[in-house]
Amino acid sequence: MRSEAAFYGLIDALASGFRALRDPACTRWLGPVVPGATMAYGARVPGTSYVLDPVQAAFNLGVMVGWPDGSGDEAWSSSGARPADTLAGVLVVADFLAREALAAARPPLTLQDVLI
Repeated sequence: MRSEAAFYGLIDALASGFRALRDPACTRWLGPVVPGATMAYGARVPGTSYVLDPVQAAFNLGVMVGWPDGSGDEAWSSSGARPADTLAGVLVVADFLAREALAAARPPLTLQDVLI
């Protein structure tokens, strides 16, 4: 049951992030610190072409997921964050570890591993 709740949190996070990509005010915050910089086996930022160091990728995804969409999500207002907001760091680190494992010919993390 936990992985089912995590799955829905993941879908919520990605939907919020993809919706935010339509707003130029959001996309101005995204990308590498140094324009054009990339990192071998870095972490991907979903919905973009960016492959960044894990810290910058987590920042990028966190901006996307947390971008104000005007929905007035009062259900989470008392805690200050939706569960999906915490997934940015988890997803980015999981992607980085999976890409690193593949480069070393080890089995990568699966999405099920991450959700559990």
